[in-house]
Order: sequence, then structure tokens, then C-alpha cells
Amino acid sequence: HIAERVGVSEATVSRVVNNRPGVSDETLAKVLAALEEVRYQPGVRRAVRAGLVGLLIPELSNPIFPRFAQVFTGLLAAQRFTTVLFTATLVGVAEDEYIDMLLDHGMGGLVVPAVFERLPQVTLEVMYGELDGTFPNHPADPLQPANQRDLQARVIASGFDVGFAFDGDADRVFVVDETGRGLSGSTTTALLAAGVLRTNPGATILHNLICSRSVPEVVREHGGVPVRTKVGHSFIKQRMLETGAVFGGEHSAHYYFLDNFRADSGLIAGLLVLNEVSRAHTDLSVVRKPFERYSSSGEINTHVADTQVVIDKVAAEFTGFQQDRLDGLTVDCGTWWFNLRPSNTEPLLRLNLEAPTRDDCDQRVAELLALITSL
Repeated sequence: HIAERVGVSEATVSRVVNNRPGVSDETLAKVLAALEEVRYQPGVRRAVRAGLVGLLIPELSNPIFPRFAQVFTGLLAAQRFTTVLFTATLVGVAEDEYIDMLLDHGMGGLVVPAVFERLPQVTLEVMYGELDGTFPNHPADPLQPANQRDLQARVIASGFDVGFAFDGDADRVFVVDETGRGLSGSTTTALLAAGVLRTNPGATILHNLICSRSVPEVVREHGGVPVRTKVGHSFIKQRMLETGAVFGGEHSAHYYFLDNFRADSGLIAGLLVLNEVSRAHTDLSVVRKPFERYSSSGEINTHVADTQVVIDKVAAEFTGFQQDRLDGLTVDCGTWWFNLRPSNTEPLLRLNLEAPTRDDCDQRVAELLALITSL
């Protein structure tokens, strides 16, 4: 924005911001004037990009997120900066009430404490906060249940109210309640959508086609407009641009915010989860219940010789049911549904299935897998 306004390269603006040499006096004056217009003081460093987009600005009102305080109505108590993006107070938490929070992994160990430690009513403990790209404790993919086990055990053993499992760059976050049970990406998407719609009545909310049916149901119940998308951040961001959506969520725990330049942020999602818990004045295990309505299989991978041939044959077996090819094959069988997608990199088919009960889900999964392997 500054580079375009002044008519110089982004590299030149970066030199000014970071007090580096190689900029003429005339250009320096123009860039400084433009920076002054947005109330930015040069000499501070860019924030680590870990789902956090913007600049760390010392002691200034926020010029970069002018609408974020509206999204976080009540959550953001101030827009003053020291070395963090914002200072906040949780809605509905009395001065003598506290939330104990446990944080696990990756870049989250660097950027998340900078924000959450400024919340006086949040007690934060960090697990595996060292920045080590070899990930010696467990892989950096919290989508896999095995990678959440340490966090879940610690939450139970130490009596935390909530646990956050971030991936390596902290753009994703999985949530664990006080009983050690993890929330699925779909449950968190529905929970966040309800909160976002409270401050954005009638807004459009995106969800990928693998998310639970509960997500569009919750969006409609709260007066929003659900829009179903393909899986993947590039598709989500494009559809947000096309539809004007204020929020989007994926089963993989990517959560996208209009006022974060349509980018995903585990940090922002974590703040909003705490906001919903504090509003409810009860445990997360209770808050989550209205958003969990069905049983899902999770993603099941099967090696096949030719993914497209198998998908077409499976489709032929379900010709009596509603189908679409938005992303792979989705079949709506009334009380249950499934999606079958090919991997982009391996000869794998990815099955996701949802049904009313666990027994029903397990039975349908067994039938589908038997069909897939027979083909």
C-alpha cells in the first residue's frame, strides 16, 4: 500500500521501515510522509508470519485492522500496542474468574504468548515452545489425533480449561476441552460461525464440502448464508472474495477472516474460542454440545491403482442418490453422506463420511471401503 502510494518498490519501503541504508533523501522523505499518514513509526520489525498479518506497532492506535474491533466486539478492550498485536479482555469474565490455557507447538510458541500473556485473566502454559524445525516431540500436524495426545493428557493432568494445538506455522489450531477431548474442525467452525454472525448479522459464511452438516445448519439458524466450497485455502480465499464472506472454516482447522485479508489465523481463531467460552460462563465441554450433531469417519486413505476409475465406479453404484463433483465425488444418501476425493500427489482416495450415529457411521464406512477395495 505504501509502495503504491509513493511510487517505489516494496523493497525500498522495507529499507525505510527497517532503518537500512540505500534510500535517497527525497525518497526517504516521501516514504516517511506516507507512513506518517497511516500513523506508523519506522524502525519496528515485521511480525512473524504465522497466521498473523500486519505490523508490530509501538504505542499507536491500530491503522491496519480498522474493522477488527467490530468483529471482536467486547473482546478487544483496547487497540493499543507495545510488542503485541492487540490487548484484549474476555467478554463476561469477572475479575475473579480465570481461564487456564495450554499451548502446544511450533511458531505458536513464539507469537501466541505475545498476545495471550497480555490477557490478565488467562493463565498460559506453553508445551514444546522451542523453535526446532525437526519437531522432536511430535510431527507438526495437529489434524492427526496422535499428535494431540500429549496436549490432551497435560490438559487433564493439570486441570486446564482449554488446550490449543497449533501446526508448525500456527495458521491452524485444534482445540481441546477441559476433559481432554478434541473439537473437530467442523465443530470449531460452527462455534466460530455462531459468534461471527452475532456481530455480522446475515453474513455469508464459507465451509468446505468435508465439513459436517452441522456447519450450514448452525449458520442458517443464526441468520447467516452458508456457502459450500472445494477443499483448500486458495479456493476458500477466492470464494470469500467473490461472495463477500466474513468467515470461512475447514475440517483441517484452517479458519479464514475477512478482516485478516481473508487469510487463515490460528491465533485469531483461538481468541474467538475463548470469547465464546467466556460469554457462556461454562466449560467448553458444554459450549461445544449444540454444534456436535452427527458422527463422522474422519479422513480415511485407501491406495488404488486409478483414482478416477474407482470414483466413477462408486458413483455408478449410487446412481439413485443426489451427487455432485464439486471436489471429487459427494453423494447425499439422505440421513448420511460421503465424499471421495483423489490425492493430488499420491494414488490415494480420501473418504469422509458422516451419519446420524457412531454405529451407523462405522457400518457405512465398512461398506464403502469394501466397495472401494473390490474395484
